[in-house]
Amino acid sequence: MFKIKFYRYLWFVLIGALGSLFVLGGTYVLTEFLHWWYLLAYVLATFVAWTAVFFLNAQVTFKDHNRDHYLQRYLSFFGLYTIIGLVNFGLVFLLTSVVGLYYLLSIVLVVVPLSLFNFWVNQIYIFNST
Repeated sequence: MFKIKFYRYLWFVLIGALGSLFVLGGTYVLTEFLHWWYLLAYVLATFVAWTAVFFLNAQVTFKDHNRDHYLQRYLSFFGLYTIIGLVNFGLVFLLTSVVGLYYLLSIVLVVVPLSLFNFWVNQIYIFNST
């Protein structure tokens, strides 16, 4: 059981890392080249990455879940991630605009610790996997 959860978590982290690289790259391009406000760029890149991460996790990390009601699962995923995202975006804003950290560093500092919580939420509430 522990081995299965470890491999699931490993896949979850790898897929999340790909999503995070997309978020960092998208945020950087939108901020530095298109001159968008960093937080707006971050939110947009994050929303796009969430969709890709959902479908990758559904196919790879939690491949044994019941595949019925994909739209309902996606909406639940997006709803929960939006709540988590509000905390995430708020912390990135605080670290960047108040503390003065570089916006990409703020994103990394906030995203990494949230990965365990996100795995737990996905495993229990989104994909109902044990």
